[in-house]
Amino acid sequence: MTNIPDVPGAVAASFMLPLPFCFLFARSYANPASTPLPTLAVLIISYSLTTTACLLLPFDLSYTAANQSANNNYGNSTSTTSPPAYSAAISVGWKTTFWTTFILAWGVLPLLTDFIQSGYLTPKEKVKDALNKNMKFYVTAGGVGLVVIIGLLIFGDGANPFDFLMAAGNTYGLLLVVVLLGHGLVNLPRAFFAKANPQLLVTRRYLLASTLDSDLFEAVWSLQDIEEVVDSVLSRKSAQTHNPQASEYLTEIQFARESGVADLISSSDIESRRTKTDRFSLTRDSDTEGDLPLLDPGCELTVENLANLNASLKQRQMTLRQAVVCRDALVDEVQYYEALSSGTLPEPEPFRPNPDVNCAEIVLSRVDLFFAWIEYYWRIHLRRGACLAFGALATLLSVLVLWSELTMGFSVSLSPFGQMMAHTLHGTARPSYFLEMISLLPLVYISWCVYSSLLSVRLFSKYGLKSKKRSDGPALAFSASYLVRMQFPLCYNYLLFLRYNASESSAFTALMSNMDTIPLLGTSLSVYLPLFTVALCAATFFNVYARLLAKLGIEHDDAIIYGGDAEEYEMKIREGKALLRKATRTDDHQPSSNSSSSSNSNSNNRTYNKV
Repeated sequence: MTNIPDVPGAVAASFMLPLPFCFLFARSYANPASTPLPTLAVLIISYSLTTTACLLLPFDLSYTAANQSANNNYGNSTSTTSPPAYSAAISVGWKTTFWTTFILAWGVLPLLTDFIQSGYLTPKEKVKDALNKNMKFYVTAGGVGLVVIIGLLIFGDGANPFDFLMAAGNTYGLLLVVVLLGHGLVNLPRAFFAKANPQLLVTRRYLLASTLDSDLFEAVWSLQDIEEVVDSVLSRKSAQTHNPQASEYLTEIQFARESGVADLISSSDIESRRTKTDRFSLTRDSDTEGDLPLLDPGCELTVENLANLNASLKQRQMTLRQAVVCRDALVDEVQYYEALSSGTLPEPEPFRPNPDVNCAEIVLSRVDLFFAWIEYYWRIHLRRGACLAFGALATLLSVLVLWSELTMGFSVSLSPFGQMMAHTLHGTARPSYFLEMISLLPLVYISWCVYSSLLSVRLFSKYGLKSKKRSDGPALAFSASYLVRMQFPLCYNYLLFLRYNASESSAFTALMSNMDTIPLLGTSLSVYLPLFTVALCAATFFNVYARLLAKLGIEHDDAIIYGGDAEEYEMKIREGKALLRKATRTDDHQPSSNSSSSSNSNSNNRTYNKV
């Protein structure tokens, strides 16, 4: 007998299970100084709803398949009625997830990003500033939407305007998914195979070193520009005693100027990168970034001008901090992979008990040492084989996904994933959760391809996620907005190439059938876009994609590595080696602020936090 699980409970579990994992993920990345608790809560909900979509779709397919089987058996009776193909609880779950993520992606998260970056001091002023910055988008989108809705009401034969909103939002996401998937299906297997050869990873980081070093110079000079403006404004602070509000902003700006990146300047080579040229005089007539008339020494110190100055200062400090983190991470990675390649990776030091510590600390230290040896054994003996195995599996999955994309427009299902699921359905000995597992695997894989490809675009480097609580609020909000923006189009594309019979009667398909309202935006486009995915895969495989990005001036890791000729390639490697040697010497000569604490540790070796 077909096992149909408790549907409301399973839907509730799809919403609840991701929450603790998303909480741990957000806490491990979020910088507490720039990510207050309400912001963290919104981010956790956004990440959780993205995961919910991945969990809910396999359950939807499994339930629909089981219910169709039950309906077929029910149809043998004399009754002419049959139960519905999908559950109302699953349908409610999909609608809740879709409209919540829609509001988050196009309303809450963009406002949250501007709220965090606002230079105003009170929450009310920050909300008002965020609304003003997004008003141009809202007015434009509202005007276009109003025209389309009027057209639908007149010529659309009763079409629902909400259907248009769904189609428009998902079409934008589908375009992003197709472009990023075309790159990720090739790049992800490459990344696994590259990890099996540490020397290749070292060479790749040599090639990226000069670009990251240039980014660091630009960040230092950009911050220097705004600091000179700040110093000019602060010199007029004594004349603002009659204006308490302006004095409050000036005090906040002065505090940010003195303490914003003080830790970076004291522990790295930032100060040596500052130019001695009077950049303030050079940019006085040309710098209009952030609508700052403050370059004019005689300008009025209004609240709006001071808030813009405060926002620009903190934004450039964040950019500098991200540039330093990226450069330092690159140095650590090169040293780790060089040690791994040469076989000089240090062993964990033996445990030396301290008579002054209690028994619990000794036990914890021994546990830490045990896991350190497991990690060392993994890196030395198992890592290469595992990377090759994962690379082979990723290659197989990429080929199967590409074949499924190519055969999407055929009248019969040729997708290996769809055929496997259909075979599983007819195998009565297998329970429904097995169907969920095999439908979850390709969905997770294409999600991984898309999101890893997005993070490799260096246009978004200032919004890149950095572990160990080094990611600022805007970076987390940016990643969350794209996660929720692309997850439904990704699931939609997955069902299109799956061509599984039960998917045609699922609750997700019933929801996304609204894409049929505007064929240009939905159904027709979804047939031709997979061909574009295959073309992008071929271009990425033969490095045409990278060379094209380099010629267009788009900053992308592949464009930096594969975009030049052989002579430029060798020059980048030599330059990268020199820059990384210099950075290593600089780090070795920097006084450590944590020297007292590090002297009490069991190991004086560098800790490598790489896979």
